Amino acid sequence: MAKRQKPDIEFKCEKCGSPQPKNDEKSDNNFDVFDCNQTCECGGKFCMYIDGYKIG
Repeated sequence: MAKRQKPDIEFKCEKCGSPQPKNDEKSDNNFDVFDCNQTCECGGKFCMYIDGYKIG
């Protein structure tokens, strides 16, 4: 049986495509935490992308 690859999960701006910085206060070695209400410098919203497709 073939082993599945892990999905590529990214948080980036829907306008300019820049990656969202992680929250350094809440993140640790095991988990990266991203603020859901954060906006980009260009004025766009950050969205989740899985394997290059926008989710939500």
